[in-house]
Amino acid sequence: MSFIGPRMNCQLHQKYPISLLNLTKGLSKEKRLLCTRCNLQLQQNLYSIEEIFEFAVSISKSEKEQMEILKKDKDQLAQIKNLLGYIQAYYNKLEFEHQQLFDQVLKNLFIKQNDSIDTCIQKKQQSDRNELIGLAEQASLIIKQNSDKIELQENNSIQQLAKLDELRGRIKLLQDQLKMVNNDQSQSIILNQKALYPKLDPVQVIQQKKIVEGSEFIRIAEIQLEQQKIYDIKFNRDNNLFIIGGSKLKNSNCYVQIWKYENDQVSKMQDLENCHSGDVKSICFSSQEDSFFTGSQDTTIIYWKMEPQGWNKSQVLQDQSSGIIGLQLSNKGNVLAAVSNSIYLWKRELKQWEKVQVLNHSKKQYLCVCFNNDDSYLAAGSSDCQIYVYQYQNGQWILKTTIQDQSQEINFITFLQDLNLVAVLKDNFINYYEYSPNNWYDSKKLSTLSSFQVSYSKQSNFLTVASGKQKETLIYQVDQRDGLKKVQQIQAKSDQVYSSNDGKLIALFANQKLEFYSDQNMLY
Repeated sequence: MSFIGPRMNCQLHQKYPISLLNLTKGLSKEKRLLCTRCNLQLQQNLYSIEEIFEFAVSISKSEKEQMEILKKDKDQLAQIKNLLGYIQAYYNKLEFEHQQLFDQVLKNLFIKQNDSIDTCIQKKQQSDRNELIGLAEQASLIIKQNSDKIELQENNSIQQLAKLDELRGRIKLLQDQLKMVNNDQSQSIILNQKALYPKLDPVQVIQQKKIVEGSEFIRIAEIQLEQQKIYDIKFNRDNNLFIIGGSKLKNSNCYVQIWKYENDQVSKMQDLENCHSGDVKSICFSSQEDSFFTGSQDTTIIYWKMEPQGWNKSQVLQDQSSGIIGLQLSNKGNVLAAVSNSIYLWKRELKQWEKVQVLNHSKKQYLCVCFNNDDSYLAAGSSDCQIYVYQYQNGQWILKTTIQDQSQEINFITFLQDLNLVAVLKDNFINYYEYSPNNWYDSKKLSTLSSFQVSYSKQSNFLTVASGKQKETLIYQVDQRDGLKKVQQIQAKSDQVYSSNDGKLIALFANQKLEFYSDQNMLY
């Protein structure tokens, strides 16, 4: 981005224009503006006007994006408020109609509470002579006074029962929708103005309720890959790009490819040549844009940014002592955790990424890492069969607890709500770890999977499991209360599985072939 700044000269060297700014805290105003003739060796925190301008523009863009998101949230809250009004009006109508039916049935009862017939029914064989006479007299009176109406009354009873069934069905429908609100699954109602209120079509509402049960992944595309090995595939936020990292292509010095997914069609966009000198084992997209990281066995991490002519290197993150096997970006997008024999933590400062800390508590090698929802905790699984949980305190990551003696090395780990964890071990066990206030975890086995090769979609809580020795790829929903629930099985073998963050796209890799499955029915 080019920037033409204001033309003004340095006060000390009046023939030279101001081109540098000093950002040191507490400086007087006249010491902040410098030219190239000033004594720069005694200065710190110097930046060009262009750099500061780009920094300010970047912050402005980010803040505008945040405000747009907040405005959309505000509109959605207004929709929720209107929907609550519809619910209240609908409830009032249900209550009124139910009370009318109750009063009508009560008024037309032949047998009233504690009358002669009711008394004999209650006492049965204990009824005395006078009560039995009263039963006969009341029954005779009912027949005499209503001989021409009894058949009609029976018909009315049938009609009232039908009306009651209809009301009970509508009450049950309202209860189900409120349960969906409690389960954080109400977005499909809020975003779809046709749902439930005020038309109240039961069949339509039942179909719209099937958020998980209605998920059906359909095969949409297939590509044959040149790589002998695939280590990672990541989708961007909009699911229209994905990056493949693997072994070197046969006829070029390329370990990374960029592909486009659009209208159920897949096409290659760019080979990133002459970038790494070893297999690329991990990829991580930025949370705000289509920039991404690639981690390689050559120990380097490259940060890629989109330019008009394609994706180019923006920064090379060096000084790792061994190959990179995993990358995880914090939810806020400002901290990158690189998994190797140690965990290398990089933080974004202005426009650059700077290494801020190295975690090396594992006795062997770290294998996976994840951040919790507010980025205050970090969990890492290791080949030494331990899980290490860190907390961010006073600008540093501090080891809080170690979950010891797992049955095998930890291949995958993720936080659920609060600080509870789910991990997949190399012996195919999937374990749940419940957090206790004393920084301890109680563990229990959830299930045995078909493979330890899994992919997790955080937004939908979907866990896709490779087929292993079986003939189908399984998709589960991970629930903190209900454990592991099978959502669907895809009749296809897979050695490795990859999924988008929202769970709408799944890629299955086997025999150098990549198959894509899409769930276009999912509602969020």
